[in-house]
Amino acid sequence: MFKLYKIILNFSLLLFLVSCFDHTNSNIKHIDKENFFSKYDPHNKKYKGHYKVGKKYKIRNITYTPKPIKNLNQTGEASWYGKNDHKKLTANGEIFNKYALTAAHPTLPLPSIIEVQNLENKKKLILMVNDRGPFANRRILDVSEYAAKILDFHHKGKAKIRLKYLQNETEKFLSNIGIKRIEGYKVKHQIHQTSKYTINAQIILINLKLLNNMRDLNKYYFYAK
Repeated sequence: MFKLYKIILNFSLLLFLVSCFDHTNSNIKHIDKENFFSKYDPHNKKYKGHYKVGKKYKIRNITYTPKPIKNLNQTGEASWYGKNDHKKLTANGEIFNKYALTAAHPTLPLPSIIEVQNLENKKKLILMVNDRGPFANRRILDVSEYAAKILDFHHKGKAKIRLKYLQNETEKFLSNIGIKRIEGYKVKHQIHQTSKYTINAQIILINLKLLNNMRDLNKYYFYAK
């Protein structure tokens, strides 16, 4: 009975948060439950990485050319990474967290916001790209361990996915964390401001607004041990 009450209470809270979230930190009103969304990165309210595009590079005889973009739609295979890289630095200086909603991509600017759909079960998830990879078997994306669980290919290890770059969400996210005035490959202003919500909590809120996927998030975030 207590567990059922807890589920109903948290579900009601999520509905309330979605109704009042308008996608900028400054306009999230009447919410004092940020810790509810910050279970896996409770102290990460200031972005610790930096904006990075990077130079052309070559790995295993394949050349990758990172560059600023406005549109990207890719279909291909994704895999995941977790324990072996947990708490290690990402390609743009963040600390990798296997519980966070993040991903690695060979060429996208870091950080970027993307939508990923598992084409095998149609599940979708919004992720922040903050690392480089994968560099094996022509895969187009590596997602964090928890992202793989939510997309339901953790046990299988890989899945065919569709990736979509979200330009507007990326620009809003960069503004929220203090990265502004990007011109081409360079950032003219980068202050890394402290936010009310942790970095991962912001990605959760984008998911709730755009995808309304609270059921999938509930399964692994709000009741996971």
